Amino acid sequence: MLNAREEIEYEIVWELKSGTTNRHENWTGLGALYHVLPEDFPINEGLQEVAELRQGETWDDQLLDQTFNEEIGEHIRLNVHYEGSEGYWDKPYWMPTPSGKFSVSSAWQILRHGVDPNQEFKLMWIKGFPFKISFFLWRLWRQKIATDDMWRRQGQMVMSRFLCCQQPQEESIEHIFVTSPTASKVWNLFMGAAGIYVQLIQLKQIIRHWWYAQCCPKLKPLFQAVPAIIT
Repeated sequence: MLNAREEIEYEIVWELKSGTTNRHENWTGLGALYHVLPEDFPINEGLQEVAELRQGETWDDQLLDQTFNEEIGEHIRLNVHYEGSEGYWDKPYWMPTPSGKFSVSSAWQILRHGVDPNQEFKLMWIKGFPFKISFFLWRLWRQKIATDDMWRRQGQMVMSRFLCCQQPQEESIEHIFVTSPTASKVWNLFMGAAGIYVQLIQLKQIIRHWWYAQCCPKLKPLFQAVPAIIT
C-alpha cells in the first residue's frame, strides 16, 4: 500500500470544512501541491494546515503570495471557497468513482497500467453467441489447446499421429483445423459460398479473411461468426 500511495493520492481531492487538511494535499483540484509547485520554489515550513492561509472569512493574500507561485495563488482565490465550519472534518473524495467513495477495483485499474486490449480478441465475442464457442476460439487463437505440438513445445517427448485422418500426420493445431482433409473440405465449402479466396495454410490468416471480408453491413456479424462455428 505504501508503494502505491504516490500514484493513488493524486486521485483524492479534499473538500474543505474546517481547513485542517495539510496544505500540501490536493485541496485545490490541481493535485498534491508538493508535486505541483516548482522544485526551486521556497517552502514555508511554518504553515501546515489550509486554515492558516485564511484571514477571517477570506484568503490572506500576502500569505498566499509567500506560500505559492502566482498561478496557484490566483487559482485558489478564484476557485477554492469554504466558510470554515468549526467542528467538521475536511472530507476526502475519491475522484475515479461517481460516488466519491473509494473502491479497490477502481484503484487497481489505475495501478495496473493495462495495455490496450487486442482489437481482434473483441471480434471473437459476438452478442447472443454461445460463450463456450467464443471461448474455444479464444483458446485456439492463443494456442492454448492441448495438442501434441503444444506438449512438444513444453519439452514433453510425444510420438504424434493424428488418427482421425486416413493417412495420419503429426497432431498439430494447423493440421487439425486447417490442412486435414475434413477441415480443408469444410473451409472450402463455406469460403466458396462467401466468395473468399485464400490458401489453406495458416489458421489465423483464414480467420482474418473472414473478419475483414468486404460484405454488406447486415452480413458482417455472420462473417464474424463463421470461423468460430467452423472450428
